[in-house]
Parts: sequence; structure tokens; C-alpha cells
Amino acid sequence: MMDISIIICTRNRHKDIAICLNSIINQTVKPAEVIIVDSSINEETQEVYEKYKTSLKLKYIKSSAGTAYQRNVGLNYANGDIILYIDDDVELEKSYLNFLHKGYTEHPEIFGTNGILMNFTPSFVDNIFCKIFFLPCKKNGGIQPSYFPRLPANEKFMYLDTLHGCNMSYKKEIFLEQRFDENLKGYSNMEDPDFSYRASRNHRLAQLPDCRLVHHTSRNWRENLQYLNEKLTVQHYYIFRKNFKLTLPRIMAFTWSHIGLMIRDTCRLIVRLKADALIGSFKGNLVILQNLKKNQITEKIKQYN
Repeated sequence: MMDISIIICTRNRHKDIAICLNSIINQTVKPAEVIIVDSSINEETQEVYEKYKTSLKLKYIKSSAGTAYQRNVGLNYANGDIILYIDDDVELEKSYLNFLHKGYTEHPEIFGTNGILMNFTPSFVDNIFCKIFFLPCKKNGGIQPSYFPRLPANEKFMYLDTLHGCNMSYKKEIFLEQRFDENLKGYSNMEDPDFSYRASRNHRLAQLPDCRLVHHTSRNWRENLQYLNEKLTVQHYYIFRKNFKLTLPRIMAFTWSHIGLMIRDTCRLIVRLKADALIGSFKGNLVILQNLKKNQITEKIKQYN
């Protein structure tokens, strides 16, 4: 049986990670190790580690902040055959690791996997809106010309082009070929579709429908919403230019997707009377217009923390 190393990257979420660790303790098949990569500005997550270290084989690594950076740091300490990244605000069903083992055994051709998010069900209207504007939506598990992913619409075994980062596993040998892109500094949401898309060019990735979890989506955000939206907008363009050759349909799809994001942020402004998200998206698009060339956006992205 292959050994599984679980890596949890966290920052200032001690309550969330305690729930996550409880779900790992309750697994019917235990991991070989759990590696906590902590960039918190307080000691509360380390206190959680001290509490749970007798119940699990835990490693605690203090780290600088950054989703991609912390993922790479954790990898340096991992000894398992399978590397499973989970977010600090998820709960795994008790048979998750059992079915993960089973998936890799029954499908030796796969090198990476996602499970099923049991609490992610976008409304019909929201999903149609996202399909129209090439935004992340439920469809066929592929990548769109805007470089936003399509999440699987069916709970069945299927091959994927990208994996979502809240629960993604890989055979360790894939990391001999590539690592997470540390140009994506601080909190990001593009390091996982970037890494997994590059991996899928040479290896099979798949959805394992029996690996199930709940993603609570912690309210403890790392950054203010205006800055976050600006940064994520620029990161999206950086990944788009990095992985896609420019064609007119792709340029149009990327532009159309950001029009959709601005429309959605405008609706939120009307409902919530807060303009942070819209201002951030607007500023991010201005940065893109000022740094259209690939080498320009590559240098610009390094300035965000």
C-alpha cells in the first residue's frame, strides 16, 4: 500500500485546522504523516499542533507566508508516495484516504486526483452566468479559453485538465518535473490550476467520486478584499500568458470573463453597498493594460505580497 503524506498550508486559522485534523484522526486508513506548514502571526496554530501530535504523526514547519511557497516547503519534508494537499478549512469523510488508495491502485495510469466537494452546489442561475462569461462553472472538468476551469458536473470517475487546490493529490514523482510557481506570492487561487494544468499535459489527472469532503471556506481572510481582488485579477492574467499561446479567441474569452467578473462585483456593490471588490477588479485590469507583454506581467506579479 502506498504511503500518503498530507500537507496542510495554514495562516491564522487555528480553529479551522483543529476541525480538519479531527477529520484526519477519524480516517479508516491513516496517513503516513501530516505536515502543517504555518505562516501564522501568532502561536495558536502551534498550540493546536502540540495538542494533536500524540494522535497523528505530525510535522510542524514554521514558514513565510504564500500559498505556492508553503506548498513547496511542505513538499520538502514529505516522505510519502502520494502527496495530498488539503486546505485548513476542510473536513474529510472518514473513508477519504481509503478510497484515495483504492483509486490509485485501480487506476495506475493516474498521477493526480480530486475528490467531491459535498457542499458546493452553485445555483442554476449562477452556473449559467459563469458558463456565459467563461468563469469557473460546473461542466466537464476541462480548461476554458479564458483559463478558468470547468469543474466536473457529474459525480463519477473522469479525467480532468485541472485540479482544485482544497483537496488535490499527486504521485510524488511528478514533483521531480515541476513545483508550484512562487511568483504567485501571498494568498493566491491560481497556483493549483497552474500546476495541475501543466501536469496534465504529460500525465493523467482524475476525479475520484468516492473521495468526499466538505469545504467550509473560512471567513478568516488573509487580506482586504480590494487588494485581494486586484492581485487575483493580475495573477489570472499572468497564468493565462504563461500557459496559453495568444490567439484571438483566447484573448476575447479572457476579456469577456473579466467583464463578467466586473458585472458580478457591480451586483454585489448594489446588494451589499460595498465597492471593495469592484474597485480591486478595476485596478487589477488597469495593471493588466499597463503590462500586456509576457515579460512585463511576469515582473509585475512579483511585486504583490
